[in-house]
Amino acid sequence: MATSPVNPGTQRKDNWQSEPLLTFLALVAFIAYATYRAFENNYFEVPGTQYISPFYSPYLPHILGALGIHLKSMEHILPNGSLSWIISPALFILWAPAGFRASCYFYRKAYYRSIFGAPAACAVGPSNSNPLFTFLNNTFGNLLGKGAKYTGERSLPMVLMNLHRYFFYLALLLIVIHVFDTTTALFLPGFSGIRIGVGNILLIIDLVLLAGYVLGCHSWRHILGGQIDCFSGCPINEIRHHAYKRQGILNANHMQLAWASMFWIAGVDLYIKLVSQGVIPDLVFYSHSWKGLF
Repeated sequence: MATSPVNPGTQRKDNWQSEPLLTFLALVAFIAYATYRAFENNYFEVPGTQYISPFYSPYLPHILGALGIHLKSMEHILPNGSLSWIISPALFILWAPAGFRASCYFYRKAYYRSIFGAPAACAVGPSNSNPLFTFLNNTFGNLLGKGAKYTGERSLPMVLMNLHRYFFYLALLLIVIHVFDTTTALFLPGFSGIRIGVGNILLIIDLVLLAGYVLGCHSWRHILGGQIDCFSGCPINEIRHHAYKRQGILNANHMQLAWASMFWIAGVDLYIKLVSQGVIPDLVFYSHSWKGLF
């Protein structure tokens, strides 16, 4: 009886490449859009409102202005007549959420284990990969190491992934800032009244998704109770155990919250951009001014 030749790759017949390919395309689309918006340095605020794009928050010129610091050499006039920095303030901010997501446990699996790994998706050989995955494996595979050279996250550059625990604290700070921005956006400029529009609803949903994603982080789970061997015998540990179990609900949905928060924040930014440009109007549900009442 003749034996069949050894399959050097996988014997899977399903379209296993579709999910890593969609992941790759989704991440590239988001990175391309976020990079474009960061360098555009315009249309991140809506006149007559206190909306500000999450990509530009916190807006450094406002913060420095509140502290009495005005860097005139950094300012230029935008086409709409307003002042902005020559260097986009978003470039001083986006590194923090980018570092948090890039080192996130879920995103590690989403991009380097399923795309940059060799073999692709940690399951199939390069002989069964399409040209895109073959190119990615050959280009980025050495970041992870191939075969016997694989060292996990114990050497450069992958050891930098351990910075995730520190990026978590920056992400918490950004959530606090988003709470401030979302609350401020409910008021008219100068806090002279209340204004609730579609943009407010989008910003509130954005805040909920981002908070769910950040607080579902594995680093936060470890802080709450991951390093404790026994929760009983101490009232404080019992409280931590309760919080640990509740956090598990977010942690179990970490992947869904990661994708949803990523695309929603891009959608909110696009909405603010289009409203700022006058392409679409911001539908207002309620507006009341109390200027002159006090």
